[in-house]
Amino acid sequence: MRFSIFFLLASVMTALAVPVANVKRYTGQTVAYFGQIKKSSGDSLANLCKDPNVDIVVLAFLHILWGAGGLPGTDFWPYCSGTIPGTDLANCPTYEADIKACQANGKKVLLSIGGATMTQSMTDPVKFSQNVWNLFGRGKGSIRPFGTAVVDGYDLDIETNNNTGWTQLVAEFRKLAASSGGVIISGAPQCPKPDASLQDTVYKLDYLFIQFYNNWCGTTSIPSSFADWSQDLAAKNPGAKLFVGVPGAADAAGSGYMQPSQMASMVSQVKNKSNYGGVMTWDWAYAKNNIGSDGRNYMQALRQAA
Repeated sequence: MRFSIFFLLASVMTALAVPVANVKRYTGQTVAYFGQIKKSSGDSLANLCKDPNVDIVVLAFLHILWGAGGLPGTDFWPYCSGTIPGTDLANCPTYEADIKACQANGKKVLLSIGGATMTQSMTDPVKFSQNVWNLFGRGKGSIRPFGTAVVDGYDLDIETNNNTGWTQLVAEFRKLAASSGGVIISGAPQCPKPDASLQDTVYKLDYLFIQFYNNWCGTTSIPSSFADWSQDLAAKNPGAKLFVGVPGAADAAGSGYMQPSQMASMVSQVKNKSNYGGVMTWDWAYAKNNIGSDGRNYMQALRQAA
């Protein structure tokens, strides 16, 4: 009996000990933009989908709201070349399989609308939402840039300083998705509040990927700025999650890059907020190819900090 109990206890202790190394030590998710930068031959959406350090992939960008054929336009150069005939939609033949692979690996895939080069205004949210739904969502459009792959949601990286139409667009997307499982809608506001482009639209979003770079409120100002955002969103959009957005390398932004240790310190000071969601980086290619002295790339550092 003692012999059996001894081995029973030993077995239990062994079983309890084995998973310790695999315990999830981070509390937030990691978000990586992708599609505008290529730093090495190993950079591809297919490889990003295999990266265990990324939870949410944001494809950048749908930068033309009203283009050829009355449809939006996308730009994923240098990963895609040419456009679908009669449109401004990038021709990306591998993205169908890649997006499905990402999703099979448990990642969410969002399509980002906007970017620094977008200049048009959201003049018809109803028409635009239907176009995007048919092209990239669960609609039945004749043109499907990603084939049968369906993105999980949409990101608003609006930098036009014009808020017209964006709040209604969010509502239209939610209407279209209401009968099919819903949709994730995120935004990427600058850290100064209120964001000049999104303004009150931030109160309608699921995730906010706050850009703590190229702004005065980055680096050491992150804890106080994040706290301000956190308090505001907790009162007006309690279900939203906030993410600390940082550059993936020193050359990824004009200012705001932090070494991994400083970045981790800043993130640790905001993780106690109830609406903390994780970390975001611009972008995956920068972060993946930014190798520190300890052998980790920046994406790995972000994962461990989150």
